[in-house]
Amino acid sequence: MRLFSYSRTRPVFIAFTTTTLPLILISFACGRRDAAPASGTTSASTTPSKAVRVGRTELRQLTQTVVAPGTLAADEQATVSFKVAGRLEQINVDLGSSVRRGQTLAQLETNDFKVRLQQAEAALQQARVRLGLSAIGDDDRKHRHCSSGGGCA
Repeated sequence: MRLFSYSRTRPVFIAFTTTTLPLILISFACGRRDAAPASGTTSASTTPSKAVRVGRTELRQLTQTVVAPGTLAADEQATVSFKVAGRLEQINVDLGSSVRRGQTLAQLETNDFKVRLQQAEAALQQARVRLGLSAIGDDDRKHRHCSSGGGCA
């Protein structure tokens, strides 16, 4: 699982949190006490003064980054298949790869298809011999025309 970072920027007015709120807290911490302590001493002699730093308010842009685990999914998907069943000989692309129109994605083994083609050619030659034609040739076209329109000599 990967970690992906999502970042967005938004304007945030930070004056209250950086200046006003601390000033209110400091005024309570450094303020005078009206009631004198019971022992008769003044509060100034018992409480040390505290250092205070004051800043100017300003409008800034803060960047907020969110890191979260997740899974990416493609906007578009395509299911591809071959017209015939067979074994893959070669895969030219990987999962998630970009492809172009006409690019070869995968290639089937052709051994099974070559064997079937040889069997079909052998069956054709046997049928031609049974009909009295030469085993190899195109003279069957001549006989096809003769049978449809009358006799051929």
